[in-house]
Amino acid sequence: MFTHKFYLFSGITLLCASLLTTSCEKDEKTTPGGGFLARSECLADFDMPKSNDSIPIYYDAANEDIMKIIPFSYEFDLTSGTGTISCIEYMSCCPDSIYSTVSVNDNAITINNIEVATEKCNCMCRYEVVSQLWGIEAKQYTVTILENGATRSTFIMDLSTSPTGIVE
Repeated sequence: MFTHKFYLFSGITLLCASLLTTSCEKDEKTTPGGGFLARSECLADFDMPKSNDSIPIYYDAANEDIMKIIPFSYEFDLTSGTGTISCIEYMSCCPDSIYSTVSVNDNAITINNIEVATEKCNCMCRYEVVSQLWGIEAKQYTVTILENGATRSTFIMDLSTSPTGIVE
């Protein structure tokens, strides 16, 4: 009698656990969200900025050229609803940490690229910061990029037209 109840209880527990796991996986894939994926090492270092423009323009002391880099690109797989947004950021050449936070609310995506630096440096580096998103649909999104909480740029990403793009 005890063995029969034990097997019945074990079977019910296993069934409940599998249903709970399946429903959690399903919600995670369909609920829009995102997070930090990766950042590059310093791609190029520069002296401090010489411009107060809203679009970052930095002086390259070695080449004596004004450097403008395509700041954003995106690539999505709309069958799975996942993808990435890559940002070119000019931040300290001696950071303790560089990462991003991501929020998705209806058709608005906000990415905050954050630099944590305890030391002051007299140089800047060009980094690529990559954020991953999930639960994304083939529709138009307004993407706001923040740098340390301050608005840097806003652009429209129309995934109903193309799942990849470059924003200049």
